[in-house]
Amino acid sequence: MRKLIRALLATSCGFFACLALAGAARADTYPVNDPSDLPDAATGNGVCATAAGTCTLRAAIQEANAHAGPDTVTIPAGTYLLTRTGQFEANAATGDLDLRETITIAGAGRDLTFVDGNLTDRVFDVFASPTNTPMTATLTGLTMRRGGSVGTGCGMDVNGSQTRVFLSQVDIRNGACLSSFGYGGIYFNNAFRLSLDDVILDNNAGYYGGGVYQNNGSVFISGTLISNNTSQNGGGGGNFQYGFVSINRSAIVNNRSSNVGGGVYLYYATGGGITGTTIAGNSSSSSGGGLYFYYANPVGFSWNTIARNTSAGSGGGVYNSYGTLTMRGTLIGANTAAASGPDAFCYGSLVSTGNSLIGNVTQCAGSYYYSAGTGDIVNVNPGVGAVLSQSGTWVVPLVHASRAIDAGGAGCPALDQRNQPRPADGNADGSAICDIGAYERQGPDELSLAGNV
Repeated sequence: MRKLIRALLATSCGFFACLALAGAARADTYPVNDPSDLPDAATGNGVCATAAGTCTLRAAIQEANAHAGPDTVTIPAGTYLLTRTGQFEANAATGDLDLRETITIAGAGRDLTFVDGNLTDRVFDVFASPTNTPMTATLTGLTMRRGGSVGTGCGMDVNGSQTRVFLSQVDIRNGACLSSFGYGGIYFNNAFRLSLDDVILDNNAGYYGGGVYQNNGSVFISGTLISNNTSQNGGGGGNFQYGFVSINRSAIVNNRSSNVGGGVYLYYATGGGITGTTIAGNSSSSSGGGLYFYYANPVGFSWNTIARNTSAGSGGGVYNSYGTLTMRGTLIGANTAAASGPDAFCYGSLVSTGNSLIGNVTQCAGSYYYSAGTGDIVNVNPGVGAVLSQSGTWVVPLVHASRAIDAGGAGCPALDQRNQPRPADGNADGSAICDIGAYERQGPDELSLAGNV
């Protein structure tokens, strides 16, 4: 009998151990109900509860970090001000909100749920999983704002070779990273993947990459607006180095760099492409008002618009420092530079595979630097209007009689800016040479050439 009892106990203990393991793997949901910044009272007990018995955002994240498995935190409308100061703590007890396990954080909407860094620390810090296994952080329907007083990522810092971050319908704005070797709205360093879909990065400041900074890994950007960001050195809108970068149907507008690359800085990228994107209204105090390109040869460049950018040096639209920039169906026009190459300045090669319009290619022509493609139009009045926001997207419309109208040729995406579905914010499609001809053809939207170039 004693042997039987011992056997039953052993079996029971094994059964309950299995139950415990199953419980550890299940997904838990923590509904936030308190906008204060109180910590969890007993982290690791599976219950989001502060000493006051409420569930704050900080307490929910502390419990999710303590639970090995995917979790969900839901945040209702309101402002969640981070008041527990204390930088360089890594378990969400003070300062920024540290994410250490697979998690989904769902707000009530980008215009309803605000997580405020209080300009004392960044907002979210995403770490590698403690076991160095794949870790995924998914954030939707919220605004993170006023991250500051940190060096890396005033909105979000992403690290870990197997870390994946997905942002959708998220705003990151009004961040102020350190001006000395600080990085802007998002800092993505040696991580696996960053995906931005219908995201706004606005009015963030950093030393490198005012909007977003990438070092290695893969970055995918779609339907996203990167605007009004500033950097002291390289890439007012975005600074992308060494990794894979894909930017699709987005807008990079009105960003500023005190050095090179007012809109985008591409440096030794390993692959990817920029497609259907507007790069406009950006400025550089050095070279490359819209785009500064340095040995990023694997990055394809198709159906884009680079217009109305300015440079205090050379290359108002594009400055190709070294390497080969290959483009197709792209409009580069109405840019300005204080020195030379208002639209394009070439130390490297500018190669068109066809149907591109370059308003002024003089500095690149007459040597091996510019290789024309079939259907290219160069050294003409590009016929573009001012940068404007229309129906939730940023465009550079063509004026009446622009040579770019219907010049995209075979393979042109031919997407109508106004009639195609688009995200609530950001840019639907930036290939002016393909689709903005609809503005000219439809009469009431026709723009006059007067006052435009």
